[in-house]
Amino acid sequence: MANTEFKINGRSVDVLITEKVLPFVIQGDCEKDGKGVFQGYSQNELAAAYVRIPKPTYIQPYIRALGSNVNGGSFSNFQMTIQNDEYQLPVTAVSDVPIVIALNDLSMVPQLKIENWAGLFGQNVVVAKNGMCLGTKFYKSFYQDKDNAHIETFDPATQGSIRPALDRCEDDLNEGIPSLGIDSFPDEGRKITFVTGITPYMRELSAFIAGGSNYAQEMLKSGAVSPNDSINFTKDGFRGIYGTVEMNLISPLKVLFADSYLGFPKGTLVACGLSMVESTSYANQFGLVDNGVKAVPAQAGQGTVLQPNYRMGAVTLFSQGNAFIMKAGYVNPYDAFTDIFAAVTPTVNGLGSRLEEFKSLITSSASTKFTVNATYTKRSNTEVSPNTSANSDVGYYAYFVADSALSAVNLATFITAYKAASAKAVLAGGTIGTEQTVAGATTGKHVYVASVTTGGQISDIAHIVI
Repeated sequence: MANTEFKINGRSVDVLITEKVLPFVIQGDCEKDGKGVFQGYSQNELAAAYVRIPKPTYIQPYIRALGSNVNGGSFSNFQMTIQNDEYQLPVTAVSDVPIVIALNDLSMVPQLKIENWAGLFGQNVVVAKNGMCLGTKFYKSFYQDKDNAHIETFDPATQGSIRPALDRCEDDLNEGIPSLGIDSFPDEGRKITFVTGITPYMRELSAFIAGGSNYAQEMLKSGAVSPNDSINFTKDGFRGIYGTVEMNLISPLKVLFADSYLGFPKGTLVACGLSMVESTSYANQFGLVDNGVKAVPAQAGQGTVLQPNYRMGAVTLFSQGNAFIMKAGYVNPYDAFTDIFAAVTPTVNGLGSRLEEFKSLITSSASTKFTVNATYTKRSNTEVSPNTSANSDVGYYAYFVADSALSAVNLATFITAYKAASAKAVLAGGTIGTEQTVAGATTGKHVYVASVTTGGQISDIAHIVI
């Protein structure tokens, strides 16, 4: 058979490879300089699996009145003994997947160099850091300690400015935790990070900050939020200063990392309404053991193996140290565990220890019957096997029946619709792959399914019309 791939109108054409190589475009650290997240630990302090962080227990001032009927003698009746609390920073997440670069592969495309990939390791550490820290903040506020969380809301449809919500976030951090001796979280360690999609509302802040029309015109031209600011997405996402707090756009790649780190389908946090978070480094900690990248000869033949080794960890100590802004009517994705998969405990875990592309699949054999299965992409060395059965990994799966299709298929809409549905059920993972007869699942009805592993990872949502 003739090869027509490089023909136009039946005639052969030349194919050239440009000398220009498109580089990776990866955003730098959007929580650097000890703002939003603290990471000033030494290598010696991180030479363990866990870092113990002591905090003196607060002793409130007991001021007494001499001559009082209660404790009014020459000496106080009270005696205090010092104690301390302690917190733990796990440093157990490892980035150590090597990349094999065969000589023959590079020699056929001389424009590509080893350097094109080598710099990616360091960039990915930054993605992991910002994604992990967003994940631990969200986990603490929306699941682990939600009773003490600061969660503000903003309705783009009815509120002309996001400024009131931002001001409430500032007050939230100003409240501190007096019972722990934190009168207010320090100003100098704060940072605001916001997701794509709310940039228009952030730029409206210029009406409150600009000093005159010239300032405003320059800000509109540059895209900054306050005078004399410059924006640079790839450097760190800096967009300006609100009050005294720097604001940075966190890249979609980092937010998707946080989704997966929390065990949610990609896109969940934004679909649930995440807009921004103001954070203090006092409450959020990150540690990195940087062993760099080692280049060694490939064992299978001529070539180079790049061997990275970075060990890291993140933790949020106090939910009160973060103030989230969510869109009005937001959905807490952890309702999937409290209201649906109540027998499963959600976790935070590295992507390499999650199922990749974890999906539920649903097929219908009759108007009242359907079968659910689950798949994932399995990796073994250089082999990739998509659509591998994940049935044995499923702890439970849940479904509901709807009269019409959802406006969008994601975990947020699944949770909301599941709560409202009359025909629904949660089944044990042992029944996955077995045909089920479902009351209410008649011809033309819509069925939605989500599966969860025993480790707390939720699959992409499956949908079928009976």
